[in-house]
Amino acid sequence: AREVALYALLWLVRLDTDAGTLEGVPARLERAALQKGATALSRAAALPGNPLGVTVLESHGLRGSIVASLPDLPWYNLISGLSEGNVQYLPALLEEYVNRGTLAQLTLWATHLTPLVGAALFDLGFKAQRHISTLYVVAGRLETESAAGITVSELPVGEAIETFNTVLNAGYSFTNPNQQRLLNLENEVEGVRRYLGFVDGSPAAAAALTVHDGIAHLAGASTIPTAQGRGAQTALIRCRLNDAATSSQLVVVTTAMGSQSQHNLERLGFRLAHVKTVWARR
Repeated sequence: AREVALYALLWLVRLDTDAGTLEGVPARLERAALQKGATALSRAAALPGNPLGVTVLESHGLRGSIVASLPDLPWYNLISGLSEGNVQYLPALLEEYVNRGTLAQLTLWATHLTPLVGAALFDLGFKAQRHISTLYVVAGRLETESAAGITVSELPVGEAIETFNTVLNAGYSFTNPNQQRLLNLENEVEGVRRYLGFVDGSPAAAAALTVHDGIAHLAGASTIPTAQGRGAQTALIRCRLNDAATSSQLVVVTTAMGSQSQHNLERLGFRLAHVKTVWARR
């Protein structure tokens, strides 16, 4: 354990030095975690006629996305990149959301919540709503083991797309066709590796893996309600970690802070990189 911890520390020091800032590692992890979703939104915006009403915005380091066809879903109508250096540009960006009839939420790194930023958010009518943990682990192989009745398969590129999409949407309990379409687009991005978890021989869980800048991202995963608690997601995590070890330095995943998912990941060696707070209008 001591050797593993030292190895992880050396990697973090090296990556911080390469990045040139004290936030180098968290920033790289963040970019890797956001890449898949950002690419999907850009693809959706480029569809003929933009049927989902997607707008991608950037202003002075602030990044925003609007999905007019899903105006009440916070993880699509979201602003990130806020800091003390650009908070004065936030009101103008928020106007874009108001003009499109969508409810904007923000994600803010805990380290960026200064008195000035907090006061500005309060004045704009925002309150802290929930916290998101970004976790990382040094890439390395694990012993392959699964609970009884659980198997995992990586899907060949372009194959079993309908089965994968059906399981993933069912696990999330997504019923809105626009929401399903956007999720499907996200997992059809080039470079996304898709996995199915089988419970007693039937497809019951789905998950994905992407790699960006040498960092693997354990992307969105879900299990259909009737198969939850059987160990399919743990098996999917182990399988993807082993695959990530062949191409990546680090592995990143995001989850609700203090959730059972975070505890499960920490048991597999993941550690906290940083915390983001989600802010919503009061």
